[in-house]
Amino acid sequence: MLWLRNFLFDKGVFISVESPLPTIVIGNLEFGGTGKTPVTDYVLKRLAPSKRVGLLSRGYGRKTQGFITVEINDNALMSGDEPLMLKIRNPEVSVAVCENRFDGIEKMLRIYESLDFIVADDAMQHRRLVGKLNLLCTLWDKPFFSNRVFPAGTLRDHPVRAGAAEIILVNKCPNQISDEQLTNFKKRIPKSLENKKFVFTYLRYSPLESASGTPISTEGKKIVLLTGIARPYYLVRYVQDVYGPIYRHLKYSDHHLFSNTDLNLIEKFTAPEFIILTTEKDLMRLAPFQEKKLRGLLIVPVKIELGFHADGQKVLDTTLAAIS
Repeated sequence: MLWLRNFLFDKGVFISVESPLPTIVIGNLEFGGTGKTPVTDYVLKRLAPSKRVGLLSRGYGRKTQGFITVEINDNALMSGDEPLMLKIRNPEVSVAVCENRFDGIEKMLRIYESLDFIVADDAMQHRRLVGKLNLLCTLWDKPFFSNRVFPAGTLRDHPVRAGAAEIILVNKCPNQISDEQLTNFKKRIPKSLENKKFVFTYLRYSPLESASGTPISTEGKKIVLLTGIARPYYLVRYVQDVYGPIYRHLKYSDHHLFSNTDLNLIEKFTAPEFIILTTEKDLMRLAPFQEKKLRGLLIVPVKIELGFHADGQKVLDTTLAAIS
């Protein structure tokens, strides 16, 4: 069915329509965990200072349906964790969620009449929408061209779809990679993609701090790591390397909605004996319980930003500037 769908779009039987507003599509071919959210955050931060930008997402994991605008004080159950996190990190950006990206863009244009750009998060599979710029995210450890379509692998779309991207971001690289490593990686790239721009990135973790910006120390505390993300391996390794042994890893599925049983377990790790480290995405879903059920716990997000190898940042910034 996947091949047939793509074939019908490629042959014009199913029609793709260009967005009425310049749209940057950010997506992947895998089932999550490719570092798409830090890329989206970076793009918003590069565009927002000089342009009026809107972000449209599906809002995966939310309990609502249809088109909804996202505000800073919203509940993640209404908007989804990623859109809410990105709104908090970029308050000047107009954020909305909608399953149908094309319908969502049309509604955003009616509400936010002065927008210059739309960033469509996780929209590579929405063939009806034609983006002005397509950014495809994949992994250093297992890029899409070394992967297979589910169930044989973890791809949700065929590798040939990478041809629609102007830039392919290879995310979650090691912090330090040699010229030889980069050369060896590029040798594996299919000839059909040799004309594409490849940008290599890594995750930059920020020091722990409170909501007010006060530094937080893990000294003398037992570290509990709480994750509800697709590939927690990278965060586990960072926490162990920087802060020491993890006393307990509470590992949940991506976008996990916490049950009373989960909360009863989490609330056992109270301060000052314990410090709970988590992701910003997970914190969005924990926040509604912090005033009551989880009161008295020290829950600290490990914030991340995008770092670049070689001339990757220049390549991405130049491309973004060219369409603006």
